This record gives sequence, C-alpha cells and structure tokens, in this order.
Amino acid sequence: MICPQCKKQIPDTSAQCPFCAHGINHKEQVPKEIAMRRYQRWFFYGFIVILFLGMIATIAKIYDVNTKLSTQYIAADSMYKEKASELESTKTILTEAEKKNAELEQLLGDSEKEISAKTESYKEVLFEKGKLEEKYNNEKNVTEQMEKNVGECEDNLAQTDAMVYKMIVSLSMGISNENLSKIPVAEANMEGVDQDGDGLSDVFEEAIGTIKDKKDSDDDGFEDKSEILNHFNPSGEGALPYDEKLINALKGRILLQVEGNGEAWYVDEGKRYFLGRPGEALRVLANL
Repeated sequence: MICPQCKKQIPDTSAQCPFCAHGINHKEQVPKEIAMRRYQRWFFYGFIVILFLGMIATIAKIYDVNTKLSTQYIAADSMYKEKASELESTKTILTEAEKKNAELEQLLGDSEKEISAKTESYKEVLFEKGKLEEKYNNEKNVTEQMEKNVGECEDNLAQTDAMVYKMIVSLSMGISNENLSKIPVAEANMEGVDQDGDGLSDVFEEAIGTIKDKKDSDDDGFEDKSEILNHFNPSGEGALPYDEKLINALKGRILLQVEGNGEAWYVDEGKRYFLGRPGEALRVLANL
C-alpha cells in the first residue's frame, strides 16, 4: 500500500504510516490501491506488449537485414566465383599469349635466318643472271647473224624457185580442167597443211576443187581421197572420164592448170603427179 501523504510503500495492514504517522482509511485507501495496482498491472502488461512488439519488430528487421545480407553475400560470392573464373580464364589466355609470343619470336628468328639465306641466294641469282644476260647477248648476236643468213638464204631460194618455175612454165603446156580430169591422179605429193584431216593438203584440194575443211565434199559417204585415187568425181556423182589416147599423148609432159591457180602436173605411167609449187615440183620430179 502507498501512503497518500508521503507516497511511500507501507504494509497493507498498517493503520497509519510508519514514516509520517498519517492515518490510513482502509475503506477508502484499499479501492484506490486496487485501482492503482490494476493500473500498474495494465501499464506493465502494456509495457510488456509494447516491448514484445518492439522485440518482434526488431527481430523482423534483423531478419530482413540478415536476409538482405545473405542475398548480398550470395551475390557477392557468385560474383567472386565469376571473377575468379574470369581471372583463371585471363591467366590461361595470358599463358597462351605468352606461348604464342614465344613461338612468334622463334618464328621471327627462323624467318630472319631464312631471309638472310634467301638474300644470299638472291645475290647468287643476280650474279648468275648477269652471266646469263651476258651469254644471252652473245647468243642474241649469233642468232641475229643466223637470221640474217637465213634471210639471205630465203631470198636466194625464192630466186631459185622463180627460176625453176620459169623453167617449168617454159617446158610445160596449158590444159583445161575438163581434159585434166580425164587423167587419173597418182598418190604422191598430197602432204601438207590439212584442215579436215582427210590426207589431202589444202593446196592439193584447191587444185582439185574439193572443200578444204570437209572430208566428203559431195556427202556421198566416200571420202574425197578415196574417190580421187579411184578416179571417181569427189564433187559430184559417178566416175570421172578416162582418155587413154590423151594420157599417152601427154606422157612425160608438164601440164599447167590454166583454169586454176597455175598448179603444175606431170604425166607419167598413165597418171598425173601434182607438182604444186616450184620447190615441190623439183622434189616430185626427182622421185619419178
């Protein structure tokens, strides 16, 4: 009980306050004390509740902070591991780069040696080139002299051919294509440039009148050479006419194809031999 006078704690059964001797009216004072005690109890309970709520709030805050710290720690740990992995990768890359750098340095050293060797080889090549150029110039002079000699020989040969052809013309007689076709062709002097590959030179085909780039001029299934040697018409149908009297009369004579390009033919042993150009005429006549 509390003394209403001095406000000190006194026993509940006291008739007066032992401190201030104030008389205590139990009927009045007890209800006040009970009310006070209840007030104090509810105040205490309220305080406890507030304290409990404060503790809960504090715990919740601590838990929230702890959760955030845990999350941050996990994130930091993950970042640390990631950075550690990146660091290891960087170390690996750096190691590889150092290795490649060493290889490049080695390669550079080898390249320098190779360049040095090639430089020496190049000097030797230049030296050899100089010798070859000197040799080439000497050979060029020789070649030019030879070409000059060949030109002179060609001029002399042309003059000789002209003289031979003049001689052939003077010893020959003209003949028409119609009469010439009555004399079989000998298999001689047919070689030369041959566009269609039929065994007849282009010059020979011009004299005969067949197509130079076609093996079968009349498309009858027989090649020109076969028809000519068998005295058939290579540019048309049937066999060519045969005149034995004409052949015997012209035996040993040189004939000029006046309706053509002036090609020469020689008649012997029942056939005519293509003489063509003067040089060829001498060769063919020498073999007859």
